[in-house]
Amino acid sequence: MKRALRHIAREWEKALFWLCMVALVCILASYLMGLLGDEEEGTPSGQTSKVLAPLLNEKTAFAFLDGLPEMAAKGSNPFAFIAKVPERAKPEERERKPWVRPPQTPKPEPPKPEPPKPAAVAKPVPPPTPAPVAAPTPPKPEPPPKPKHFVSLLYRGIYSSGEVEEGRRLAFLSSNDSETKKTSFLVLEEGRSFAGITIDKVAPGSLTVTGPDGSQRTLELGTQQKIFLE
Repeated sequence: MKRALRHIAREWEKALFWLCMVALVCILASYLMGLLGDEEEGTPSGQTSKVLAPLLNEKTAFAFLDGLPEMAAKGSNPFAFIAKVPERAKPEERERKPWVRPPQTPKPEPPKPEPPKPAAVAKPVPPPTPAPVAAPTPPKPEPPPKPKHFVSLLYRGIYSSGEVEEGRRLAFLSSNDSETKKTSFLVLEEGRSFAGITIDKVAPGSLTVTGPDGSQRTLELGTQQKIFLE
């Protein structure tokens, strides 16, 4: 038994196919047996007889073969029929009155435009009286700037005397002070200074000096220059 089950499990496709074939044969056999039982006379036991209903009405199936009714023989149309139409109610008679044209309502006149009103003229408002303003006090005049202090220096040449040492040169100058308005004559050698002015180099045709501001200037013989002391 186990061997048969194993074989069926291995060949399950074939087993399923044969089972389907057996079921189909059984169904066909039962159907054929039913057909053969209907053709035999009588009703087999265990089966109810089938009642066959006629397909035609025997009373009216062949009515078209009978003769025409009497009304058709007299010439009337068998398909005609008479129907009574209900009577319509008579319309009530109304008294006819002559047509009178309705009175025309006069169209309202458009309102007349009102004349423009004169624009209100605003009264001139006098300007407000300005408050008295005190006259501004004139500023005190500033004192004129103090003129700068300077010296007008004039180179007059080399000063010489009988006792002048060899190699020593003295410059002959004239100085005019702007504040004191005094003119002084000076004889200075190189390296000497006066009023912040230093004699750098003395030559026959020129004189080189350095001012209090550190600037160096050259005075030609017979020329005058302003040297500021501030």
